[in-house]
Amino acid sequence: PPCFGGRRWNLETYRTTPGSHIPVLPGTNVTALFGPGGNLAGSAGCNSYRSAFTTSGSDAISIGPLASTRMFCGEPGVMDQETTYLVLLRTVTSYEMTADGKLTLMNPAGIPVLVYTG
Repeated sequence: PPCFGGRRWNLETYRTTPGSHIPVLPGTNVTALFGPGGNLAGSAGCNSYRSAFTTSGSDAISIGPLASTRMFCGEPGVMDQETTYLVLLRTVTSYEMTADGKLTLMNPAGIPVLVYTG
């Protein structure tokens, strides 16, 4: 896998509208592990998910259809955050590793929608 593979990434912020940087809700852990063989797995904050991913060129990434468990978490906002995260994850087309060690996933317009810390 590319340079970010094999590490568990923790979502720090996500973006749903231009200029928004929404922090992950306290007490939730949203993660992504880009494993060998193009396997992606993690926690969406309540449920676990898995998918396949491919990379190409210097920064292109494609994430396949997602499968997730179907538990309900009753804490306010957790399910909305999870739904938003899974939708955003499917929109990413490029990635960037920043100098401060963050992994940023961007949508087709080049807008960072998911920012992880390692």
